[in-house]
Amino acid sequence: MSEALTDEQLGDLDRLRDIVVSDPVSWWPLAPAWYVVIAIVMLLAGVVSWKFWQKWRANAFRRAALAEVEAAANSANGLSVPQLAEIFKRCALTTYPREQVAALSGDGWVGWLDDKYSEPMPELLAQAMREGLYARQQKEVSHEMLDYSRQWISGHRAYSPPTPKN
Repeated sequence: MSEALTDEQLGDLDRLRDIVVSDPVSWWPLAPAWYVVIAIVMLLAGVVSWKFWQKWRANAFRRAALAEVEAAANSANGLSVPQLAEIFKRCALTTYPREQVAALSGDGWVGWLDDKYSEPMPELLAQAMREGLYARQQKEVSHEMLDYSRQWISGHRAYSPPTPKN
């Protein structure tokens, strides 16, 4: 059954017109509230950037110590325990008051290092640090010692001064 369009139906099609679409809503100028939102976002971005920059600068000694450990470990002579102890001491003196760190040696030094990091020091490294400079033959740092030293330098707790009690 074929249905042919009648003249009346063809006339109806001729009367159809295109839909008139209004102009799209412009983004500019912005509503005043958007300027407030933009200002708040910029302020927050500035604060976050400032905090990140401060933390990055505060950890410069860690990056320098890690670079020194890597350079010494990759050198022909390797990294010795006294060199590692010196790097630890410099890191400690950078973050803690001299009165707390400078005089430490032997068991006190090993205990202090253990106290400032969540992981216990490997016994081989602790023994080598206790013997320190007085050992007859200087030990070369093992992979376990090297891994621990990287972790300690990267993650030891920094000094926070005691808060005054009112």
